[in-house]
Amino acid sequence: MSKPAEVRPLATIVTNLREPSTLYVRLEAVVVLEPNTPDSAALAAKIGDDLVSYLRTVSLSELDGPTGFQYVREDLRKRSVQLGAGKVRELLLQSFVIQ
Repeated sequence: MSKPAEVRPLATIVTNLREPSTLYVRLEAVVVLEPNTPDSAALAAKIGDDLVSYLRTVSLSELDGPTGFQYVREDLRKRSVQLGAGKVRELLLQSFVIQ
């Protein structure tokens, strides 16, 4: 049986898309970490910063269609897991709003 995970909310992310730059994304997410992850708050902040950088490279056309959002969501998850260097189990999106 695996140990219970630590769930750490990320700060709400609000950033503009690459194209059109007049549209903004508001993202709320939590990162699921291995138990007793040292400096989990710092890791969550680092992941949040990386997600902002990534979202600024996304265009609205990449989010379009039935699979567009799924690809971006998977990219966000992979980046979080990779940045966590074995400490991140999952990234769970709570909300993703484009306005």
